[in-house]
Amino acid sequence: MDRGEFPHLTDVQFESVRKMASIFGEDALLILAAATPAEQVERIEAFDTYEQGLIAHVQGLQAPVAELKPVQPKPLRLKVNPYEGKEGEYLHVWVRKVELAMDAALISTERLRVALALSNLGGRAKTWAAAFLPANYEYRQRSRFLACKQGKRELHEYIQEMRVLAASLVGNPLPEHIKATVFMDGLKVGPYRTQMFRVHANTMEGRSRSPSKRNTATDRLALLRRCGKATMRRQAQCKELQQLELAQGRGQVSVRLADGTVVNVPVVRMDLAVKFEDFDST
Repeated sequence: MDRGEFPHLTDVQFESVRKMASIFGEDALLILAAATPAEQVERIEAFDTYEQGLIAHVQGLQAPVAELKPVQPKPLRLKVNPYEGKEGEYLHVWVRKVELAMDAALISTERLRVALALSNLGGRAKTWAAAFLPANYEYRQRSRFLACKQGKRELHEYIQEMRVLAASLVGNPLPEHIKATVFMDGLKVGPYRTQMFRVHANTMEGRSRSPSKRNTATDRLALLRRCGKATMRRQAQCKELQQLELAQGRGQVSVRLADGTVVNVPVVRMDLAVKFEDFDST
């Protein structure tokens, strides 16, 4: 196919001619070449319209792809033995363990990382670190703990900060029931907060565990019981219906007594010979 055979067509129109030739074959190209320039343009425009409509139809049939939400990693709490600066302890090993615990707990802010490291110090190492802390450090940490709220943060972030702040109060720790109360008060209103009121725990750690797993078995058992009762009712109704049909086939009828017992009695047909006459109620 030579471009010179269609000198009056634009490059876009000539590209449509190539598509027509590849789809309909050389015979369609010969018919198009024998037509007048006006007819050629008209057929090319009709082909382009058909192609665009077909593409739009195919795109409309394709199901929209749902946006994949990134998988939210779950924090893992690792226990680190306190470093006291005694002989035989390796500081660099302890630092590495603390870093691994920070990464596993998904702690990203520097303030919480420092608080976690300080909470894993003991003995003279803790005394040495306290010399570099700002004045009233523990008082400030206590104030942050009491005023901590979840806000717009993820639940695991709020739980992690509460744990770190509570661990930093080693000098004068708060009672467990107070920590549990502060934790509950800081939760934002939602399903998790509602579920937490069903958990009977007096510690913050007990409150921070999701109660959904605990209630799974109980909810499943309750569902099975409801389904079982409904099935038994349906079976009883079907049995009564079968007995009624069987009794009718034998010329009997089933009657339920006052105590709930169902008995079959013979059918007795009676002609009451009652005659209704017209009367004027006025």
